[in-house]
Amino acid sequence: MITTVEKVKELGLTQQGADTKTISIQIQRCQDIYLRPALGIELLNYILVEGNRTGNYETLYDTYILPCVVAYVDYRCAVFLTTKITNKGAGTTTDQNFNANNDAENTEFLSSLKADADFYKNELVKYLRDDNGTMFPQYTVVDDLMPKDRTGIVPNWYGATTPRFNNRTNCYECE
Repeated sequence: MITTVEKVKELGLTQQGADTKTISIQIQRCQDIYLRPALGIELLNYILVEGNRTGNYETLYDTYILPCVVAYVDYRCAVFLTTKITNKGAGTTTDQNFNANNDAENTEFLSSLKADADFYKNELVKYLRDDNGTMFPQYTVVDDLMPKDRTGIVPNWYGATTPRFNNRTNCYECE
């Protein structure tokens, strides 16, 4: 994994007593969902190899990758640490010494966390694109951070495709 639970708790908003299993799962998901498209598989795999985080790669990791991952993990943990999935369904857990946010407060909080995470990801991508492959030859620029096929359709993570839409929100394929 790109970082540890301990590092997320140290640098992020997630509290020390938070569930380690949930945080670990969210680190892996953030790595797959947000970092892989931003870094590309080749650069991500290079950074994941023990001993490769030296020199420019150490700067990339400490200054751009780690803050991005921690921010996205905080964003996801804000939901997943209080939501539990059981054989009876999904629901939120409460503590007698804890007052949960109402829906409006949750929306504002999550929106702020997402904006922070997106900021760090944009800074990461900007740094890599400005470098233009000089310090990080494993990085290749991908438009929209997702590969496209010839039709302009962007595949999603599950192998299905989503049609591209024009500014009138009409599907190009439907016109």
